[in-house]
Amino acid sequence: MKNMYKSLIKKYLDKITINDILEYAKKEKIIISIRDAHTILYYAKTYYQDLLNGNEIKLKELKEHINVETYKVVYKKYLEMKIKYLT
Repeated sequence: MKNMYKSLIKKYLDKITINDILEYAKKEKIIISIRDAHTILYYAKTYYQDLLNGNEIKLKELKEHINVETYKVVYKKYLEMKIKYLT
């Protein structure tokens, strides 16, 4: 089942845009800058395999590049999805 979710996540990430991130943040009432949204998108598309395999080094690196409050939300969402789909 994990491999199916990994495959679906890859397909989703191939199509996701900056507008998708901004709309999601708006819907969830998350305050995010355009710069942070671009950074998150870059990290998601570039390092998703590391994250899916439990390697959080790049996620910790992301913390240095975005607003601390935004990072807290990203990390919380990552943990929720990791538990739901990858454990």
